[in-house]
Amino acid sequence: MSAFPSWTLAFPFAGLFYDFTGQTGAVVYFGHLLSSFPFFLLGALLIGVKPFKTLDILTPAYPLALTYGKLACFCAGCCNGIAVDGGFYNYETGLREFPVQLVESVEAIVIFLIMMKIRKKAKLGTMFPLYLVFYSGMRFFSEFLRAQPDILGPLKCAQIFCIAGIVLGFVGFILAEKYAERGDNAFGRIYSKIEKCLCKKFPKRVV
Repeated sequence: MSAFPSWTLAFPFAGLFYDFTGQTGAVVYFGHLLSSFPFFLLGALLIGVKPFKTLDILTPAYPLALTYGKLACFCAGCCNGIAVDGGFYNYETGLREFPVQLVESVEAIVIFLIMMKIRKKAKLGTMFPLYLVFYSGMRFFSEFLRAQPDILGPLKCAQIFCIAGIVLGFVGFILAEKYAERGDNAFGRIYSKIEKCLCKKFPKRVV
C-alpha cells in the first residue's frame, strides 16, 4: 500500500501551488496534501482496497514524516524563521534566526501522538480531515515566526492556506461521517465489476 501512485503523481500538482504563489513551505505542502487525495482514491480503486479505511491507517504517517522533514529544513537552512538576537546562525542567509523548523517538528510529533491516540475511536474516514485541521491550526500560529512577507494585513500567504485548510478539514470531517462507509462499499462494488469484466476478457489459461 505504500507504493500508491498518489505519493508520486501528486508532486507535480503540488508544484502548481508554488508556481502560483512563488512561496514554499506550507503552500506546497498543502498542494501535496490536497492533490494526493484524488490520486489516492484512484490507486485504491485500481488495487481493490477500501480507500477511506486505508487512508485512516496511513494518515498518522503524514505528521511523522513531517517531523523528519522539518529537521531536514533546519539543517539545510530553508523555511527559515525571523531574525532574532541569540538565534541559530543560518549559513544560507548569514543571519541569526528563530528555529521555527524545530518548533514545527515538535508540532508534528504532537499531532502524530494525537492521531495515534484517537485512531481507534475516530469514525471511518475522519482521520485525514482531522489531520488537515490540526496541521493547519498549528501551522497558522507558527507562521508568525517565519521570515515571509505579509500579503493581507498581518497574514502571510501560507496562513491564508491554513484558514482554507481548517475549513476544508471541517467540511471533510462532516462529509466523512455521513458518506465514508458508503464510499468504501461503492468502491468495493466498482472494483468487483471491473475485476469480473477483466476475468471474462482475459480468462486464465490452463497450461
